[in-house]
Order: sequence, then C-alpha cells, then structure tokens
Amino acid sequence: MSKILLISIYLGELKQYINFFLNSLKNCLKYDFILLTNDDNVYKYQIPNNLKIIFINISCFNKLVFETMNLSYDFNIKTYKLCDFKPWYGIILNEHTSKYDYWGHCDLDIIFGNIDLIYDDIFNYDVYTFDDGYGRLYGPLTIYKNSTNINKLLIDKKSEIKDLLEHSNIYIIDEIMIFEDLSNNNLKIFKNKKHLTSKNVKNNIIKFENNKIYMNNYEYYILHYSKYKNLFNINSFILNNNELSKFYIKKRKIFVDNIGIK
Repeated sequence: MSKILLISIYLGELKQYINFFLNSLKNCLKYDFILLTNDDNVYKYQIPNNLKIIFINISCFNKLVFETMNLSYDFNIKTYKLCDFKPWYGIILNEHTSKYDYWGHCDLDIIFGNIDLIYDDIFNYDVYTFDDGYGRLYGPLTIYKNSTNINKLLIDKKSEIKDLLEHSNIYIIDEIMIFEDLSNNNLKIFKNKKHLTSKNVKNNIIKFENNKIYMNNYEYYILHYSKYKNLFNINSFILNNNELSKFYIKKRKIFVDNIGIK
C-alpha cells in the first residue's frame, strides 16, 4: 500500500471557488486526491497532477452507494446528505482506497497550507482530524487508517444506523455518531488545532506565503471558509495560475490578491 488518499464528492455544478482548492493542492504533494463529480465542465479548471477526476452521474452514484452499503432507498443522495456517508467513502470506493494505508474525506471549500508537514505524524494515529472545539470529528477533513479494526467498526455502525442512512434527513453522522464509536473503542484519535474557519476569516486577513497559511504570524494547515463560499457568484472568476497572497472579507465581498469579488 502507499500513502494517503483524500476523497471529495460533489454532485451538481462546480462553483468557481473550487479554484482555491485546486490551486492549493500543490501544497499536498505527498497526498493523492480523487474528485467524484457529474459536472463535465470540470476541465475548464486547471487540474493538478495529484488529483484524479472520476465522472459519475447521480443515478449511478446512488446505485453504487446503496448496493455497496446494502441499503434500500427511494431518494437521491445529493448536497448535504452526502455528509452522512463520508465515513464510508473508503468502503464505497474500495476499488480506489484498497491500496492506501490511509484514506480521508475533504470538502471543496478548503484551502490547504503545507499539510505535507503533518504527513508523517498521521501514521501514528488511527484517525487524524481537526479540532473545532465541539468534541467531535471534523466533517470538512478527517483521515482514517485503512485497517481491519476501523473497517469492521464502520460496517457494524452502518448496520446499527441503517434506518438513518436510508432516510433523506441529515443526521451529522460523520461528525458526532462516528466519533462516539471510535472513542469507545480505544482508537488513537488526534485533533489538530492549527486550522482556520469562517469565524477567523470574518475578522482577520489570512495571508499566504511560500505555500503556507498565516494569520497573525502563526502558521495554519487549512482554511475552511464554508460560510462565505456563496459570495463567489461571478461565473467568469477563475484563479488560474495566480498565487494567493491575501484572503479576507470586507463589506460582504471576498478579497483575493486585492481583487474584490462582489
């Protein structure tokens, strides 16, 4: 097996903020990435070498999920319901994850800093996540060891909460329920505190230097700006090869490289 695979799944039209995610993957050369999407316009963006694109339509994706998970369904998995299935991405996409020591799920409204710096440390734990202060796993980015123990735990949990997975409501399974089970099984879980969220973006200027993220002269590994992603609403906005230098909010605009996006 080899290194770490991070999985993103997005069904629907990809938004232009994906440029920040794609551009930052150059900071993650020790990791492989997969993006499952049904948007055939994905190649209008510049795809880095460590990202593999897999096209799948919604009906095929739903068939894959429910057959792999042995579930019954009468709805399409899309948007936020995908979050409930994140802990099982490694099982659903076993064809891709089986050759990796670790796999994880990550959201597209993340900008990576130099997470190569934490690569070796991840191998000391069963689960590597980030600390949001709420005593749970971090939904935007959590990494699991591809081990028999964890896979069995996830399969058993799937059977226990089958009715929740078969319902279209969202239950935040990926953050709360799974964390409780992992904690009760004496697995080694590490929560990294060096990440930034929308709360930080609201009142600070986030700087990018030499593929690293800084706020107030402290380095952070990721920036998750979820609450502000809908401010990107100009279809012509494409980052291309530009290097990020600053990212901040002012009067309901996002500013990047001193360009205001209304």
